[in-house]
Amino acid sequence: MALSPERREARRRHLVETAQVLMREAGDAGFSMKDLAARAGLSPATPYNLVGGKADVLRLVVRDEFERFGRKLGALPADGPLQRLLAATRLVVDHYVEDRPFYRGLFHAALGSASPEVRDFMSGEGRQLWCGLVGAAMDAGQLSASLKAVPTTDALLRTISGVTEAWLAGDWGADRFALEMRSGVGLVLASAAAEDQRDWLLADVADAQAAIVTSPDREEAAHVAGTV
Repeated sequence: MALSPERREARRRHLVETAQVLMREAGDAGFSMKDLAARAGLSPATPYNLVGGKADVLRLVVRDEFERFGRKLGALPADGPLQRLLAATRLVVDHYVEDRPFYRGLFHAALGSASPEVRDFMSGEGRQLWCGLVGAAMDAGQLSASLKAVPTTDALLRTISGVTEAWLAGDWGADRFALEMRSGVGLVLASAAAEDQRDWLLADVADAQAAIVTSPDREEAAHVAGTV
């Protein structure tokens, strides 16, 4: 008997959630479709029939991740475009801190060679979301009109990704992660900002960096490295 659309969607949802659990536990996306089916309590053929191959499963995992982030982004206060862009980068920190093991697995998959489809799909989804925020700030005259939205977005995303990777790889707490994100993102946006926006952005960067210098995480890392 064919599944109803509702039951079919419920099983797809269950597969996505199971894939997320496996990534959270293993710290990567190295699970097989057989592993996924067994963990989900389904026959080996069912994931293929419902979703397709592993690349399709991982695309659904990434899409679900962006949809969850998008819902949180939609709930942010409707401030000016540049303020909203900054708030979105700070939301990244809160969002990732909620489930560090899963994001370690997701980033490991995106940066590794075993799952290039994760990297490509994340890049496409991320560029679309963030380019809209950057473009809105440009349209409002808060970022320089001489710049282009896509390259500026790419520079911003490389900063967000780099700070996130450092947090995932190290022993930073949530506070240090937030400060490093403020500093890195603020420097990128200050370099792209219209003149009347630059001073307050740099002041915020200076505040973040002053806090980083006295951060217990930084002192501990320096001590381990033998520099203090």
